[in-house]
Amino acid sequence: IVGRIKRGYRALAVMEQRLATHDYLAGERLTIADIALYPYTHTAPDAGFDLGRFPGVRAWLARLEAQPRWLTMAALATSHGSLLSWSKRVLHGL
Repeated sequence: IVGRIKRGYRALAVMEQRLATHDYLAGERLTIADIALYPYTHTAPDAGFDLGRFPGVRAWLARLEAQPRWLTMAALATSHGSLLSWSKRVLHGL
């Protein structure tokens, strides 16, 4: 576990370095790279990672969440009942 924690902090440090000079991970606009890494980064504090050490990463998360039509899983669950029932409706076309 210790090795995974170290790798996690290394990944956050790489993101922080990139975000020190760019608004997004792959340039100056939102790309699939940002969308792909958002869920892991957004939930990193739940796994015990301290994002307080990474102001660029926190600002990046805020930029993504401020995007028009950006929905978090919590927002989906709130607006569609439970996440499980929403998933079933999507999967079964209900």
